[in-house]
Amino acid sequence: SRPQAAAAARADAEPIGPPWPERKEGFLMSAVTSPTSPAGMRFGVLRAGLSLAAILALFDIVFAIMNLVSSDAFGLTVSIGMVALGLVTLLLVPLAWRRRRGAAIGAAVVRVIASLAALPAFFVPGVPAPFVLLAAIGIVLAVAAAVLILAGLGRRS
Repeated sequence: SRPQAAAAARADAEPIGPPWPERKEGFLMSAVTSPTSPAGMRFGVLRAGLSLAAILALFDIVFAIMNLVSSDAFGLTVSIGMVALGLVTLLLVPLAWRRRRGAAIGAAVVRVIASLAALPAFFVPGVPAPFVLLAAIGIVLAVAAAVLILAGLGRRS
C-alpha cells in the first residue's frame, strides 16, 4: 500500500541515533539523572531521607537489643517491637532506593511510628535528662527522615 511504502522510505532516509543519551562532559545526562534537574534533585533528597531512616533503624535495633538484657516484660515487648520496626525499615529502604513509591512511603511511616516509642521519656518521672535529650533528637531526626523521603518522592504525574 502507498502509505506503508512512504513510511518505509522515510524510515530508511532518517538516521537512527544510538538508543542511549549522548555523553556530555563525561557524564550521562538526561532529565532524570542530571543532578541539576528537578527529578535529579528530588532523587537526592529521597536518598538522603532513606539513608537517615536506615541509620535510625540501625540505632533502634542496637539499642533495643542492648535493652533486651535488662528489662521487664513491658520493656521486652517494646524492645521486640523496636527491633521489628527497625528490620522493616531496613527491608523497605533498598526497595525505596530503586524508586518503589510504596516502599518509600512505608519507610517514612515506619520511622514515624518507631519514634513514638520515645514519647514516654517526656512524661514518665525519673527519666534522666540525657535520655530525654536523646529521645527528642531521635524524634526530630525521624520526622526529618520522613519529610525528606516524602519530599523526594514528589508528586505523582
